[in-house]
Amino acid sequence: MHHTVRLSLLIALLLLLLSPGGSAQATTCRVQVGDITRIEPARTYDPFGDALPEYHRFSVRFLGGLPCRIVVGIDQGRNGDRVMVQGRDRLEYQLYKDAALTQPVTDLFGSENGLFATVLDAREDTAEFQFFSRVTPGQMAGQGTYTDQVRISVYQSFLGILLGPIAVLPVSVRTRVKPVVQASVVLDGVKRDLRGMAGTLDLGDLTQRGSGQFDLEVLGNGAYDLALESENRGQLIAPGVATGIPYQLTVDGYMVNPGSKAVLRLDGLGLQRHQVLVSAGGVERALAGTYRDNLILTVTAR
Repeated sequence: MHHTVRLSLLIALLLLLLSPGGSAQATTCRVQVGDITRIEPARTYDPFGDALPEYHRFSVRFLGGLPCRIVVGIDQGRNGDRVMVQGRDRLEYQLYKDAALTQPVTDLFGSENGLFATVLDAREDTAEFQFFSRVTPGQMAGQGTYTDQVRISVYQSFLGILLGPIAVLPVSVRTRVKPVVQASVVLDGVKRDLRGMAGTLDLGDLTQRGSGQFDLEVLGNGAYDLALESENRGQLIAPGVATGIPYQLTVDGYMVNPGSKAVLRLDGLGLQRHQVLVSAGGVERALAGTYRDNLILTVTAR
């Protein structure tokens, strides 16, 4: 009977410390989180560029009550795991306590080192905290606006126990992903960036007909335009020869008129590969010589 009484008293003491009506409630201070409405890990994210960190700050203001030690954390976001979304597309980001990006900001279920802590009272009535955000680099996310929402929560530390949260502020997270595109030409098994002269397509000895092909690789995050333009308006020309040799052009089996500038409106996330076929005929009356043309390809994100 004696042991039962001692056990009951111990339970009552713990309830007194943790219950809203006990002494823990008497020490709770009143605070308010402010000075932040939005987190933009990147105002505009370029999948091909450097993902630089962004600086942010917020404050916790003492509104009344006894002096208190507070601990502040930021959760993993409404989408979980610090992820912004646009429809089904995802864009990962992270929040850090330091500019070196070594210590992620956490909430109660994360590392204790990822929390903020200070003491507030009537004299030190406002505390300011800083942190940094960054989009995880190297993500080929589709163009558009991605969003999330995190919660900044303030807890009171009392006798090693965290009470609360005693204040919570939801903050939106937002980043716009810009449209991007890169293109390369694959000719005779060699890949070259689509800038300047990408290579020479040899159609062979044109006794009757000749043809050749190359591939165009496009890496991007959405819609893009492929423009094709012949320098000689769809003719192979030889120096000193007045009459040229016409040729035909197809892209992925689709006939394109090389006599005028053609623009194909295409779409795709990630790597897309297009086959370009060039064929020439009608050479029976052509004079001997080396005939050539420059085909200008331009890929533009839309």
